[in-house]
Amino acid sequence: VDWGAFGFDVSEYSVKYTGCSAISMYNDEANGDDGDSVVETMRFVTFRLCNSLYCDSSSDLGCDSDYGDFVLELGDYLTYYAEFENEMMEQFCHYCKQCIYFDTYFYGHRDLEDADADADVDAAAAEYFADD
Repeated sequence: VDWGAFGFDVSEYSVKYTGCSAISMYNDEANGDDGDSVVETMRFVTFRLCNSLYCDSSSDLGCDSDYGDFVLELGDYLTYYAEFENEMMEQFCHYCKQCIYFDTYFYGHRDLEDADADADVDAAAAEYFADD
């Protein structure tokens, strides 16, 4: 995504969900035969991009100046939202793995030689108890 194409710094803005809308409209492709309706209902999600300095999370609209309103089809919105949630979960898991690694080998004042020594002790203990 070319964020510079927006003409402003997108990182200074917050997204505020403002609602859903269902709009009925004439469907050019339906002819009314076979029980098809010539009226089709489209579902949309509306949200507002507010300057983060003035965005009020308790407000239904988030802000009342310096904003842009946007509309997406509900299916597209759900697809993008699911992709976002999956990416966040992957990043969270990656972060946790790094924390575990550093906690195990560095923050506990252990180095890799200690880890190898511990593995040797664990292997010896397992062999000893396996002989019983």
